[in-house]
Amino acid sequence: MNGQSQSKYLLLVILCFVSIGLGSIFFTGDPALKSLILLIVATAFAIIPIRHLRSESRGMADSKLEREQIEALEYLFDLETLTPVVFLKLIEPMHEGIIVVSGSADAGEVFVANSAAAQMLDRERSQMSGSSLIRASLDASLLEVARRADGIPEEVTLPGGRILNVSCTALSHPNFMTHKSDEVVEGLILSLQDLTDQRIAERSRSELIANVSHDLRTPITAGRLLAETIEAGVSDEKLRKKFHRSLLGELNRLSRMVERLVKLSRIESHEDEFTMLKFPIEELVVTVVDNMSTISSAAEISLLQSKDTEMFLANDPEMAGDFDRLMEVLANLIDNAISVSPRHSNILINVFSVGEIDSQGEVVFEVIDQGPGVPPGDRTRIFERFYTGEASRNSQNEGLGLGLSIARHIVQRHGGEISVRNGVDGGAIFSFRLPRDV
Repeated sequence: MNGQSQSKYLLLVILCFVSIGLGSIFFTGDPALKSLILLIVATAFAIIPIRHLRSESRGMADSKLEREQIEALEYLFDLETLTPVVFLKLIEPMHEGIIVVSGSADAGEVFVANSAAAQMLDRERSQMSGSSLIRASLDASLLEVARRADGIPEEVTLPGGRILNVSCTALSHPNFMTHKSDEVVEGLILSLQDLTDQRIAERSRSELIANVSHDLRTPITAGRLLAETIEAGVSDEKLRKKFHRSLLGELNRLSRMVERLVKLSRIESHEDEFTMLKFPIEELVVTVVDNMSTISSAAEISLLQSKDTEMFLANDPEMAGDFDRLMEVLANLIDNAISVSPRHSNILINVFSVGEIDSQGEVVFEVIDQGPGVPPGDRTRIFERFYTGEASRNSQNEGLGLGLSIARHIVQRHGGEISVRNGVDGGAIFSFRLPRDV
C-alpha cells in the first residue's frame, strides 16, 4: 500500500469515528461522556492535517532525492560532459598506454593521453594533447595502425628499440566527431602495451638454448673422443697421461659451466644470502690481484694499481659488503680484461671515493684494459645474461656470457651500479660503484 492509499484509508476511518461521535452526542445525556466524545472528535480532526503534511513532506523529499539521482546518472552517462580532464581521470590509473584522438588519424588531434602512453613514447604528456597523432607519437607506424582502426593488435618497434603492441578502435560519439560537409569523421582510441622486457626475456631464452647447446657440445664431444681413445688402448705412457689430463680438463670445463648457471640462477632468485660486514678496501684489492696474477702472468699481462688508488688505500678506508661476492665481481672484470688485452700490455686498477668522506659516500672500482674496446652495439647488452658478444667472453664463463651478468646482479644486490665505457686512448673501462655503508 503506497502513501496515497494509506492517507485515504486513514481519512475514511477517522470520518467513521466522527460520525459515530456526533451521533452519540445527540443520544446521550451524560455530560462527562459528551466531553470525552468531543475530545476524540477534535483529536481525529487534528490528526488529518498532521498526517497530510507529513505525507507531503516525505513525498517532496523522495521526489528531490530521485531527481538528484537521475541527474547524477545523466551526468555520468552523458558523454558530452567528458572533458579531457574527466577522461584523464578515467584512463590515468591504467598500466596500458591510452591515446584518444578526436577526428581521423590524419586530420584529427590528440584529445587526451595518459602518462603510461607518454612514457612508452618518451614524450611529455602535456605536449601530446592538441597535437596531431604523428607529432604526438613521432612515429609513422602508429599512424598506420590508427588509419586501419580495425582493433587488431600489431607489434611495433620504435626507433629507440622499444617494442609496443598497438591496437586502434574507432569511437562514435559527439565528443570525438568532426563535421566536414556531409562527412562525419569518428574519433579513435589507441591502446599501447610495452613488450620490450618480454621480448628481451624471450631473446635471452633462445640465446641460452643456442649457446648452451653449442658450448656444452664441445666439451662433451671432446670428452667422448678422449674416453674412446683411452679405452681403445694407448701404448705410449706419456701420450696416455696427456689424454687423461685433457679428459679431466674437459670435465672440469663442463663442471664450471654448470656451476655458473646454478650460481646465476640462485643470485637472480635471491636464494643466496649475502653477508654484509665491514672490511678494509685494500684487503679486497690486494687479494683479487694476487689471485688473478697467475692468469695474467700466463697471458704476459701486468696488473697495476694507479697512483690515485695507492693514495686512497694508504688511508686504510673501509666499506661494508659481502667480501667474497665483491671479490668475484672484481675478479670477473679483471679476467674479462685479460681475455681481450694483447700480450705485454697493462691492466690498470683504479679505486677511489666519491661524495662524502664518511660512510655516506661511494667507492668506485675501475678496471681499464688496452683491448679493442666495446662496440656501441654491445654496450647496452654486455651485462645481459647469456650474452656472448666478443667483449664479454673470457676464460671463466666459457662463452656463455655469465661472468658479467653475475657481476651485475651482485653489484645491484649491494645497491650499486655497474657500467662500461671506452677510454679516450682506446680500451674499455669497466667500473662499478658501491655505497660505503649498505
